[in-house]
Amino acid sequence: PETDDDAVRIMTMHAAKGLEFPIVILLGLEQNPSVTSQAMLFDSSTGLTEVRLGGLQTPGYAAQVEWEKSHAATEQVRLAYVGATRARDQLVVSMYQSTARGNRHGAGIVAQIASLGEDAALPHTRTSAGVDGGLRLQSSIVGASPLPEYAPDIWQQKRTESVRHRSFPQAVTATSVAKALAAHEADIEDKDAERDGEATDRAGRGGTAFGSTLHEVLQVAVNRISDRLPLADDASVDDVLAVLDPGIEQLAQECAKDYGVSASAGDIARLANRALRSSAVVAGLRAPQLWSEIPVAATIDTPRGPVVMEGIIDLLYRDHDGQLVILDYKSDQVDSDAAVDVKLGHYRMQGAAYAAAVERATGDSVKAVQFLFVRRPDGLREIDNLRELIEGLPQALAHATV
Repeated sequence: PETDDDAVRIMTMHAAKGLEFPIVILLGLEQNPSVTSQAMLFDSSTGLTEVRLGGLQTPGYAAQVEWEKSHAATEQVRLAYVGATRARDQLVVSMYQSTARGNRHGAGIVAQIASLGEDAALPHTRTSAGVDGGLRLQSSIVGASPLPEYAPDIWQQKRTESVRHRSFPQAVTATSVAKALAAHEADIEDKDAERDGEATDRAGRGGTAFGSTLHEVLQVAVNRISDRLPLADDASVDDVLAVLDPGIEQLAQECAKDYGVSASAGDIARLANRALRSSAVVAGLRAPQLWSEIPVAATIDTPRGPVVMEGIIDLLYRDHDGQLVILDYKSDQVDSDAAVDVKLGHYRMQGAAYAAAVERATGDSVKAVQFLFVRRPDGLREIDNLRELIEGLPQALAHATV
């Protein structure tokens, strides 16, 4: 982070040299560094090399090993002192004591730091010339403030609330909200999720390959006839689709191959043709403004904090009255009108989330949210209580993302 950011920085004691922070938390003092005795050690005070070979060693080897251990311990005190003196206002030292081992290594380091005065020197320091130099350190140790009374229940309550708050997502998809609120979330396809390149998941982590292929065919078809839009009142959709190259059937075959569902290309083409000739899509093709597969995102304020609502709207258009209409394709398996109505109940909050995001992003009101269940000839449904659902969206988001 930048130097003026209100953030927690994690760094080594070496990296902290020369810096200052309002609060410093010092960790790791209980780790007693182990010094591995090397077969060859250099004594800078005498200029001699001490060697160990099997059970044999030079006369000064044992003394040099002890000096190396002492030097390592002193270096740890030095670093701890550097870390401790980075604190401007408060210093927190994390330590523990093992009753089994009687480990008080960290406490010993703290005691050595606290004992340092203006003229104090750390032991076991020497220059290259072999003189015990005594490293002078400025002492800034001040009297410790008494700790507040520890209340475990209050601490646990605050911790639980903090974890709950931090776990609240900053961004969700409209489909994920519908999934969380639906009684049968496994039946809801997810085309809003990020594309990850997988053949069976390219239009969404939860979307089926069949549904993903159908969505892509419809998107490509609408985009390729966009230069002939808006469609005149006396023009036929068939006339526009007739000039598509490749046509819907060939386009379905190509997309189905990409998604690994070539055997379903015929069904996909049939449903795409049905959708493109439906009254809902034709209304969009005749509209003054039309957008296909448009990403949308907006911040929604919820009781638990702001959340970015995002999604991909299949078809968004502005009608001749200047009002916005959202149309979403659904390829769910439905065998009756009653089944369509049940599915609509699952998707209602997803539609409201789309509408809320569009209204926040554009500042314009959404007139209607429609779902086209393409497997049914009469599969067009519209949300009848859209305003009520949009008003209840913040509360629904808070519950759906717990």
